[in-house]
Amino acid sequence: MSVVVITNLFPNPLEPMRSTFNEQQVLALNEVLSVSAVIAPIDWRRMLNFKREGRQGDLRAQKEWKSIPVSYPVFFYIPKMASWLNGPLMFLSLLPQWMRVRREKPEAIYATWAFPDGFAAVLLAKLSRIRVVVKVHGTDVEVLGSQYIRRVLAVWALNHASAVVSVSTYLRDMLVDLGVQPRKLTVIYNGIDGQKFRPFDRGVCRAKLNLSSTAKIILYVGNLKSDKGVVDLIQSFAKVAAGNSFAMLLYAGDGIARAEIERLSKQFGLGEAIRFLGRVSHDALPEWINAADVLCLPSHHEGVPNVLLEAASCGVPSVATTVGGIPEVVTPASGLLVAAGDVNALAGALTEALSRNWDRSKVQSAVKTGTWMQNAAQLAAVIQGDETL
Repeated sequence: MSVVVITNLFPNPLEPMRSTFNEQQVLALNEVLSVSAVIAPIDWRRMLNFKREGRQGDLRAQKEWKSIPVSYPVFFYIPKMASWLNGPLMFLSLLPQWMRVRREKPEAIYATWAFPDGFAAVLLAKLSRIRVVVKVHGTDVEVLGSQYIRRVLAVWALNHASAVVSVSTYLRDMLVDLGVQPRKLTVIYNGIDGQKFRPFDRGVCRAKLNLSSTAKIILYVGNLKSDKGVVDLIQSFAKVAAGNSFAMLLYAGDGIARAEIERLSKQFGLGEAIRFLGRVSHDALPEWINAADVLCLPSHHEGVPNVLLEAASCGVPSVATTVGGIPEVVTPASGLLVAAGDVNALAGALTEALSRNWDRSKVQSAVKTGTWMQNAAQLAAVIQGDETL
């Protein structure tokens, strides 16, 4: 079956590390079905920044991504006003590109992100009378509760999709509560690359990365945004470090909250106990995870973050929050959970996690997912309409 993928969550030559989990799924799906094209819209404000930097030409020149045809049309929308319009506006933004892609007679559309991507994909599929499957991630569903018209449009689209894939049971139940028909929904957890994310010798990784062999290392991986709990983390770490002079916190990622984290680090006098790694490539990430004693993801909102699955696959425990689908994948054998935003509870859990002698094999065996190829096989069955799944 020939499939067109529509998603804003896809790498491009200017953002090669954007949504690597989605990239991995699309590449695996191409091994099972035929991904004839990826349409990865870029909102006009990001595109304007690229143009100001003189880099827009790189996007226009990019015709393939790892042998899959790709295009990056501009998505026009009205910032900070009537977010429900984003769905119709994305449909109109993608329509010219779709008219070119449909000449290849694709048999299905696979869209990721409920709104506006999923909404636009459903309309495009209706134009061509082909199947359309929409995957939801987490935040895209959670925001619907407070935005009535957007929720109505998103639920309409999901109910008119051929099928909807949820990355967790939590999200599936939330969609049912919002009014999506249960028969439309299938839960498929994201996959992991088990060859890449596996246990390595911690001492060897630390030596290679120039890290202390005796430090108790906490690793955060993700965007540095306040709703990821990164400010909570620095506040909690200050309490941890007060009782453990060997504690160290590494931030792998970048974002607007970095300035606030740096300010608090100076205020708490944490000095060299805090390190900012910047954006770490997906290929380099297994060494950083294996070098850590514990991974921490104190998010306020989440679906099922792949980094938690990847850490467990490396045998590294996690401290995370009880939001979204996280409790489905972090078990007592693989980590500790606390309420989002509770700085004291987070500090206590980090202290306990650093002091506990974790069995790495048990942490690894607690992983509740399969490989990306297994994920792609399940997804392909849904896209093809296999009722036996």
